[in-house]
Formats: sequence, C-alpha cells, structure tokens
Amino acid sequence: MVSVAVNLLLLTRARLSTQGNTETETARLGVDGGEELLPIGSDPPPTDRVLSDCRERLPSLEAEAENLSQDLRGRLPAFRIFMLGTPNSEAEAALRPIVEHVFSGDAMPNYTFECRDVACRLTIVEDKDAGPGGWRGALEKNADLRLRVSNVSFHGSDMRDLRTKASLRETRVYFRLVDVDAGSNAGMVR
Repeated sequence: MVSVAVNLLLLTRARLSTQGNTETETARLGVDGGEELLPIGSDPPPTDRVLSDCRERLPSLEAEAENLSQDLRGRLPAFRIFMLGTPNSEAEAALRPIVEHVFSGDAMPNYTFECRDVACRLTIVEDKDAGPGGWRGALEKNADLRLRVSNVSFHGSDMRDLRTKASLRETRVYFRLVDVDAGSNAGMVR
C-alpha cells in the first residue's frame, strides 16, 4: 500500500501550489481551427505516445512509491502514519473486540477507534475532574493488544463541553501495527 508516500507527496504539492502567483494567466492554444484558453505553463492535452509512455512508466513509479511508503513507515511516528494513511478496515475489525474488552467495565469512557494504514488511533473523552480512569493500565497490560501493536503514544488535551460546561480530558492513543504473519493478525499490516 503506497498511501503514506502518495499522501505526503500530494500534501506537499498542495502546499507548494498555493504559494506564489495568485493571478490567473492564460494562453491561447489552437485546437482544430478553434482556440481554447489554457493557464500559462499548462500542457496541451496528451498525445497517444505520451499516454503510452506514461503507462510504461507507471509500474516502476508505483514500485518506487511503495518503497518510499515502507521507508516512511519505519521512520514516522504512529500518529503521522495515521494522519497520512488510508482506512484499514481489516486491522480495525481485528483489534476492535480487544479494545471493546478493555472498555467493558462499569465506568466505560466515551471513546472512538479507527485504523489507517499501519497505525490506529483510540480517542477517549472523559470527565477531567473524575481523575484518571483505569482504562490506561488495562490497555497497557492487555496481552492480546501487546502482541499486535507497538510504539504506543499518549497525547492529551483539556477541553470544555459547550453544552454542559463540564471540564473534559481528551486522550488520543496512537499505536503501530506489528507485522505478524499468523493468527488473527494476518492481513492487518499491508
């Protein structure tokens, strides 16, 4: 899956394209005796030869993007991989029962769970004044989860419920999926 490298490339290009000249410039291009307005610096429609060349180069570019994605997965923290990744429903389906088991107690906090690429995010919102819930220890000690994830990081921020004015604490837990070839983890890491 090349989502990490491709999304990073697209994000970088989008940022660069918004910098610079904001005025629209156009040039006239003769097309079948008529004229079509094109932005200056844009290319005319591709020819069959150009399309053929693109089709030939595409497999090698896809392989290069896959290699870059693998390299980035090894270097980026889990939260960056999550932000750049595409949804990974296989990982989410495999890990959701474990997460639900951790939060199955009486004082179950409000939470959401989502996986993208080879990273997952668990977001917990709880009453700030109630003190830390036992969920963090239960999450860290869960043997099933520890076999399937690594690089766990906790990020928190305080917030206020606009409707009730209650003081809340939002904690985002990011983790990277472990590449295991057997068992219920098969297919989670792409």
